[in-house]
Amino acid sequence: MAGAVGKAGETVIPIHVLGGFLGSGKTTLLTRLLAAEKASGGHAAVLVNEVGEADVDGRTVHDHHSDVELLAVAGGCVCCDLVDDLALHVRELLARPDVTALYVETTGLAALGPVAAIVASAAAASGRGALASVLALVDTPRLARTEAEWAACDGHLEGADTVLLNHWDEADAAERRYARAWVATRAPRARVLETVFADPGEAGLKGLLGNAFAGERRAPPGGDSTRGYTTAGFFLQKPLDLRRLEALVARYERSLVRLKGFVRTPDGSLLELQAGAGVLRVTPHPGAVERPFLVAIGRRLPW
Repeated sequence: MAGAVGKAGETVIPIHVLGGFLGSGKTTLLTRLLAAEKASGGHAAVLVNEVGEADVDGRTVHDHHSDVELLAVAGGCVCCDLVDDLALHVRELLARPDVTALYVETTGLAALGPVAAIVASAAAASGRGALASVLALVDTPRLARTEAEWAACDGHLEGADTVLLNHWDEADAAERRYARAWVATRAPRARVLETVFADPGEAGLKGLLGNAFAGERRAPPGGDSTRGYTTAGFFLQKPLDLRRLEALVARYERSLVRLKGFVRTPDGSLLELQAGAGVLRVTPHPGAVERPFLVAIGRRLPW
């Protein structure tokens, strides 16, 4: 995972872009890649984009990998209204002396092709980095629903050189066939992996990076991939009743696309919370959160 050597003998820092619709497993894959990077002796930098004002994924990454160089771009989408911020922060992280690889995790509402094009351009301008991989995750059992509800979905795989059909174990035979055919049509040159918990296996993880299609990045098109979606943040003053929250998530299954953050329960436990498609998942959180909060993304929700 270390960088290649450039013409002047300087190390070229590889940049890996991770994209995928909300809840597809990007942060899970990122934590796996960072663990492998550390095991190989590398020192990674991470740029995380959150469409909401609060940075959930960046905090998760930091609490699991506190040694990484981390920058968060929150409050918008890097392919639409934060293009300049994305380019600026890519160049900033590439300039840090000890960085051996840069990972860029997009918001789930970002169009992957424009992000890859912006990153490639910023890397070329820096003279220190190069786009090495563009990874796209697909939520296999919910692909048809995503396609129906997200206008940018059809062109989402443009620029991807590797596609992970994630949550494979949750999909039935028809959903699996549909996902394979959908990806084959939209990303015919991409490697396709079928994964559970964004885990391609040790051998698959080692070979996941470094397959970018050099010189084929298109200029960012116009348009707003977040159109139709709104976001809201909630700071929690009291412990949360998970049963009541689970009922709320189920009630707004069709319109509450993503809910994530950190909550404290009545018994004092600190949990990381992820919800989408009517399903609520919680896991113990190893870090400290001074003020628990939730970030929600949805369509036609009465905030």
